[in-house]
Amino acid sequence: MTVTPAFSNDTLLTPRLAISWSIVALFVGNVAAIIYCQQLLDTNVLNTPELLRNGAVISLTITMSALFQIGVLATAIQIRGVSFSEYIGLALPSKQQIIVSLVMLDIFVVLVEGSIYLLGGNLVPAFQIDVYQSAKAIMALPALFSALVLMAPIAEEIMFRGFLYRSLTQQPGKEIYAIIITTLAWSLLHVQYDLMGLMQVFAMGLFLGAVRWKTGSTGLTILMHVMLNFQAMTETVIKVDGLTLLKMMAL
Repeated sequence: MTVTPAFSNDTLLTPRLAISWSIVALFVGNVAAIIYCQQLLDTNVLNTPELLRNGAVISLTITMSALFQIGVLATAIQIRGVSFSEYIGLALPSKQQIIVSLVMLDIFVVLVEGSIYLLGGNLVPAFQIDVYQSAKAIMALPALFSALVLMAPIAEEIMFRGFLYRSLTQQPGKEIYAIIITTLAWSLLHVQYDLMGLMQVFAMGLFLGAVRWKTGSTGLTILMHVMLNFQAMTETVIKVDGLTLLKMMAL
């Protein structure tokens, strides 16, 4: 059973207004993150390409950007005079829906990553390896894990499967269109990956969108997104430090 919000469509932002607010949130978040990093590092991040693959810089920009994005969207919702958590859909669904969704997530990951492996693709993109190694070199892995496993999923789900999805589904029958639109927009944020990686992101977006539709819960998609990113980071650790970990376990 889908969770029903305790407010009417009269309080929802129109699709055009919601998209505008989302663009503003992304812009404000990224500008704030860039300015913060430039002040902290005393260098122009945009003119230093190697910093865009630096784990410490990535951690800072993701965390700062996420906080500002959520703040802008919360402001937009507050102006409508409704509850942020209700508008976004943060309430968890039933225990049965959670269990079914997590089982389906496991099956989905096996199918997607199995397909990538059979097609000769890389389960761990070069970008992830560079970011991990650079963060490890300066002992910034806790900050990197916090940014990628917690902050990024929370901010992205609130914006795409929460804020935008709610605003694009004011009329019954618009759910599939909303899933496709939000998935396309979400995929555009992951241009650091190659074509196969982008296809994987797009497939994951469709899957998370379907869960959002059937359960009515962005809280659940946040949980699933966190698990997906945790798995990706775990695979990166194994890829880079697999032999080291085996030696440590053998001692």
